[in-house]
Amino acid sequence: MALMKERRRIREFLVLIVPESRRTRDWNCWPVMKLLFLGVFFLLATTSTSFAEANKPNTRQLIKAIENDDINTVRNYIHFHGNPNKVIEADRYFAQGNTLLHHAAAFGSKNVADLLLKSGADPLRMNASMQYPIELAVKEKKEDIIKLLSRPEDKRDTEEVTAELLHRIYTEECLAREANDIGVATIYVSIDGKDPSKTQMKHLGALCKQFVPHSKIPIFPDKNSKEARAAKSKIVELGISRKPSANGISYVWGISIGAGPLSGYGRRGSFSQRYGYWIKSETSYWVS
Repeated sequence: MALMKERRRIREFLVLIVPESRRTRDWNCWPVMKLLFLGVFFLLATTSTSFAEANKPNTRQLIKAIENDDINTVRNYIHFHGNPNKVIEADRYFAQGNTLLHHAAAFGSKNVADLLLKSGADPLRMNASMQYPIELAVKEKKEDIIKLLSRPEDKRDTEEVTAELLHRIYTEECLAREANDIGVATIYVSIDGKDPSKTQMKHLGALCKQFVPHSKIPIFPDKNSKEARAAKSKIVELGISRKPSANGISYVWGISIGAGPLSGYGRRGSFSQRYGYWIKSETSYWVS
């Protein structure tokens, strides 16, 4: 009944605007009006999408919005991209593979970080330097972000943790070598001055096929040592050692990278468990 009344009103309206020569007594205008309504709806939808697309924030605006803790701009960006874990490079010359949550953690933008977590951002996603978002917050002393991202203490067994830390160290080096077109190297591994156990090698093998057991390398390779100077091209030697620390247990590590028969370079550092994560200390370098 309501439909009939609506159609009658449409006919009366068309009687006023359509010339009499084009009207007939039995003309049913409903199909025409359906097409008209669909056309108007499509036009409005297209215009709305185009307008919103034109107002989508670019990378520079997005980074500025994160820095200013502007959740509306960040929400708009997530709405269009649908990926809260998207990597955003703040500077193309110093790309670090930081996600939106990494940037929020570094700036201390608590509201944006909270929005990203609720939208599905992964706090365990690491950047190209193999850092968690919380590690940037710790480095920049952003206490609100540290509290937001903290989690229970890691209770995994030593062998599983060791394998993961070795993988983090090597992956960073591997990414750096690939970025410089050097190529992926075989990595010789020493754990506490010994060959890794079968269980550790199983964990390592599941993470990376380049790991090979090797116990005769120093934990802290000296730039003048025989092991360092004899390193061959595309060979990586990595040692890690578990030791007590003021905050519990930490892992110290050293990595030696051969660059030729008489030269090489390396890095040293440590991991300590804080806020439920294994956080890497500042890395020192040496060159022989």
